[in-house]
Amino acid sequence: IQQTPYYKNAVGPGLAELSRIAGEDGPWCLCISTDMGPHDAAPKELYDLYDPKSIELPPNFYDTMEDKPNIYRRLQQQVWGQLTLDEVKLGMANYFAACTLQDRYFEMILSALEKTGQADSTLVLFVADHGDYNFAHGLQHMGIPSFREAYHVPVIARWPQGITSPNRTVSEIINLADIAPTIIELSGTTSKDTKTGRSLVPFFNNHTPEDWPDAWFSQTKGNEVYYTQRIVMTDEYKF
Repeated sequence: IQQTPYYKNAVGPGLAELSRIAGEDGPWCLCISTDMGPHDAAPKELYDLYDPKSIELPPNFYDTMEDKPNIYRRLQQQVWGQLTLDEVKLGMANYFAACTLQDRYFEMILSALEKTGQADSTLVLFVADHGDYNFAHGLQHMGIPSFREAYHVPVIARWPQGITSPNRTVSEIINLADIAPTIIELSGTTSKDTKTGRSLVPFFNNHTPEDWPDAWFSQTKGNEVYYTQRIVMTDEYKF
């Protein structure tokens, strides 16, 4: 695990910096990002934890997407549709192994934090920039299709001395734009720039603001794949 590029480039240096920065006076903030994707190989010892033959396909794997944009069907049929079911399950096993690798990295980080004696007073945020389909709807990777598997990302917080009534799941719509305002508020400072998101601190205190947004909007202007996409989502609907 320590021979992976993600450990060498991010986790290992991050652990060293965590030990150093936690030894200084005053508050500190540290981001460790592995930049892993679904196509990245995990160590064989983790891959062997998952038997491809026993992996079940996603319930919507055979979605024909007749009511979806044509680009969705083209990606499904012309790209990922070339794979056999055995190859699909091999890919799914690798994805699960990569998730387990992330878990191992996170375990290392939490263990290093415990050794500093500051775990109870430190807010730990586990987030991802996007999800991946892992053959939901017959697709792999993220991309243009706007399904929940790509957009519903983890935002998990642990802060023993700062979160009221822990082990809760917040059902309101929050997004990654809320992370920066949260850190700014907790740091006791302010920003002159207008932020898209809002601080999550009220949720840490077990309080939901009455004016919290009940809808979510996003768009991509094509960047890598030359397709424009706009999305509006609520708890019940997506357009």
